[in-house]
Amino acid sequence: MIEQLDSPLKRIVNFSGKVSILTFVITALLVFGLIVIATALHIELYLFLAVISLPILWTTIFYPRTWIYFIALGFTVFFQTQDTKVNAFHILVGFFYNTFLMVWFINKLFIKRQQITKNIMDKFLLFFFAALLCCNFVIAFLNGIQPFDWFREFLLHSLILYYFPIREYFYEEKHFCRLLFLVGISTAVISGIQFYGYYKILKDITYAFQMGGSIRKNQELYAAVGFCGIAFFFCLRTFKAKLYSIVISGLAIGALITTLSRAYWVSLMGMIAILIPYLKIKQTLQLFIAFIILFSGSMLFLQEFMPDKADLFQKYIGKRLMSTSQGKQDISIRSRLYEYEKAIQHIKESPILGQGHRYEFSFFNPISQETSKTSFIHNGYINLALKTGIPLTVIFYLALLLYLIKGFLISVRTKSKFYQTLAICGYLSLFMLFATNFVTSSFFFRDGTMVTALSIAMISAAEKYNTQEKLMLQAV
Repeated sequence: MIEQLDSPLKRIVNFSGKVSILTFVITALLVFGLIVIATALHIELYLFLAVISLPILWTTIFYPRTWIYFIALGFTVFFQTQDTKVNAFHILVGFFYNTFLMVWFINKLFIKRQQITKNIMDKFLLFFFAALLCCNFVIAFLNGIQPFDWFREFLLHSLILYYFPIREYFYEEKHFCRLLFLVGISTAVISGIQFYGYYKILKDITYAFQMGGSIRKNQELYAAVGFCGIAFFFCLRTFKAKLYSIVISGLAIGALITTLSRAYWVSLMGMIAILIPYLKIKQTLQLFIAFIILFSGSMLFLQEFMPDKADLFQKYIGKRLMSTSQGKQDISIRSRLYEYEKAIQHIKESPILGQGHRYEFSFFNPISQETSKTSFIHNGYINLALKTGIPLTVIFYLALLLYLIKGFLISVRTKSKFYQTLAICGYLSLFMLFATNFVTSSFFFRDGTMVTALSIAMISAAEKYNTQEKLMLQAV
């Protein structure tokens, strides 16, 4: 309660709500003056951000669960703005997501003065981001990296910390079901956008190799939601809930297929294989039947509506799978090996402190047969070590690995089917991110950060239920 706040800032938060005529006049004049100044200085956007921050501030403090629901629905926009060029829209979307996180931490740590860490993993992750903010910014600046570029990447990566507020407000079954329902809605919309984009690609192609221009983004979301939909299908009780779960899963898996991302296909199959021991024999048979129906339905759909493209699609899929078995002879793998080799050389130059976020380097690209410059590395472990140094990289991934192990242990201990499914989805989504992190930076894409946050929150909710269950048994 506000009255119980032991902080000098409580007077700012604990206002009576009464507004006098003089206060209204002064406020109106102040707002008018700010509009005039903003117009003169051509900073109307920043004034707009300042104005909308007031209701956001109020909502995040007093209705945090509702705000997180909006965050989940906002995936439909947030995950579609992954262009390298920054515009006003990107700033607004970033402001929408980062403001809640910053306000929540300020409110918890400095106004309410509550402890937010529950284990060593929380401390590791907070230390990681605090060290980046204090030290990595200076290193990046000394390496000639623009402060704005550094903050963009830092703020994006820090969205992993969303698991703190989600964990606090989402541990009851009804609340988590609502959150997952909204995530499913967002995934369905994003999948629809993915299908439409791929349809436009298919319309204009003549040869199989042209399918390589597929839209490759949000694979982390598709893989995680596709798997979670399957897992919850065997957990949910009502027909409507099961139908919703399997439809969302089918859309997400279909969208994942159109990305042509082999690593995520393999990871999803690995997640399903690990799920099977948790299922009964009847459920396992249902799973295989569902996959046969899904695969057959997809092929029939292509043959019916795009018969001339179906053969090209099948040939390209076969080519992608065959090239995977070629190892270093695959030109895309050779390109990444050149990239890794050059990045490791830069890591050796500064193994402790790293080179800073957004650090760029050049390497020979055998695909284009020319030198390429990049700040993104197709290996999340090398990528983070290059930018933050080896010690901080170990701290970051160790924290997530410990959460993965905790999720597995809870999944075999808890008696509740719902919370067991939460733990399974949480630790296997982290498993998928760890696996695909070898060929891309899975944890640091927009959808990757939020999948990580939701995965940890799932594991934490299952852990809380498991602890309460043990206490009840001891009391009896």
